[in-house]
Amino acid sequence: MRKHYLDNIRFLTIFFVVIFHGTEAMFAGLKPYEGAVTFAGIYQYFVYPWFMLLLFVVAGISARYALEKRTERQFLKERVDKILAPSTLGVL
Repeated sequence: MRKHYLDNIRFLTIFFVVIFHGTEAMFAGLKPYEGAVTFAGIYQYFVYPWFMLLLFVVAGISARYALEKRTERQFLKERVDKILAPSTLGVL
């Protein structure tokens, strides 16, 4: 059974990551930092310490639920098919 709260946490975290990386582009044309506190700086300071950790925790919880329904062999085959093969082809 799909856990919708995990999907919501994942969506919000990815949204925060996109905004985090977009703040540099949004403020790229401004004059250099002169000691002033900016919204982008505050946002990055708040989000940076936890968003990757949260993504890894959600991925681990999701993997645990997936392993309850599948054997290790099925789980690894699905991960290779869904993640490893496309990313390897993308790199090449």
